[in-house]
Amino acid sequence: MRSIIFFSILGGMLVGNLLWWRRAYRLARSLPKPLAWRTAIAFWSGTMFLIVVMVVLSRGISDRFINWAPSWLVAAVYIWHVLFALEWLVWRGIVNLVKLAAAGVRRVFSPRPLAESPASADLTLSSRRQFLTAAAVVAPPALVTLAAWRAVSQFDEFRTRSVSLLIPNLPPALEGLRIAHVSDIHIGKFSDDALLRAVVEKTNALKPDLICYTGDLIDYDLADIPAGLAALRKWDPRFGLCLCEGNHDLMTSRPGFEDQVTRAGFPMPINGSHSVTVRGQEIQLLGLRWGGADQRDQNIGNSDEDIASSVRDVVRQINPGAFPILLAHHPHAFDYIGDANVPLTLAGHTHGGQIVFGPIAPAALRFRYISGLYRHPNGRQLFVSNGVGNWFPLRIGAPAEIVDITLRGA
Repeated sequence: MRSIIFFSILGGMLVGNLLWWRRAYRLARSLPKPLAWRTAIAFWSGTMFLIVVMVVLSRGISDRFINWAPSWLVAAVYIWHVLFALEWLVWRGIVNLVKLAAAGVRRVFSPRPLAESPASADLTLSSRRQFLTAAAVVAPPALVTLAAWRAVSQFDEFRTRSVSLLIPNLPPALEGLRIAHVSDIHIGKFSDDALLRAVVEKTNALKPDLICYTGDLIDYDLADIPAGLAALRKWDPRFGLCLCEGNHDLMTSRPGFEDQVTRAGFPMPINGSHSVTVRGQEIQLLGLRWGGADQRDQNIGNSDEDIASSVRDVVRQINPGAFPILLAHHPHAFDYIGDANVPLTLAGHTHGGQIVFGPIAPAALRFRYISGLYRHPNGRQLFVSNGVGNWFPLRIGAPAEIVDITLRGA
């Protein structure tokens, strides 16, 4: 089912690209020097189309392209197909349906033809039409190029969001405990060495008691793991560090990622736990597996059933007297804790919605929790980080962040 959805979306992007090409090619007939316009249109749309086709056909080609191509070009390909081509396909579909309906209405009522415009208005109308036509052709590539430039310029930008969480029955020893919640660095094309250095410096500057990392250390290439491990070694929390795995971590090889991280000595419980002691109080950090237990080699998906099963596994392991914190890459884990004693869940994965326009967040169609703090009626709490890196190059209304959490007794 997931493969069907993926290839349907991919097909929609490619068809949308071709439909825009066809539409712009036709519009260019009425412009001065139509051959030059059509050549430029074909070059742009053809380049966008062929890059995606090559990337889909071969993982080797995909890797070579991403490593070779400048970041702005990779960003432009992402933005063109995700934020324009697919939407153009939907828009043209709606327009064509409206035209069909209008044609049907005209046939029923048979209105008289409109009077022709005076000949004196032809020149002005023609000039205006040419200007609007040229704008219609130029605007999409120009806006995508501008968005790609903005995306590249913001790769190293992130904020520190400080929050105080009131925790019912917080053990006195944990009053004022500071947790640096970091997530979704996505080491790869859109998260470079400068970002890694800044994340390490800003995180250490918080002087956290704990650092909790909630998945997607790398974007997909196992060759980027050493850079991630080097960054983890530079973190300096007072009492400890713990990770959970994310979907992008496992895209190339689940065993490859899990083995390298655990052999490097970093605690990354997979449906298990890692305990640290803070001023005599045990904190039990519970980490979820991504995906089902039968997914040995590859990231296939993570259904709500997989999440619920993993949550059931880990809550059975809670030690009496410990203060548990659940690290879950996917925030929907919060729904399956039930009455178990898990006062705090930390999650990532959503990137804060990635593209958000005020109250409008398309990610709400996919996620029940998108960004920030959520409370359950029984008092337990979830905090979803926007993440500090990017798999998709552009953020709008969902700034990258490190979260500085302070626990207070309620």
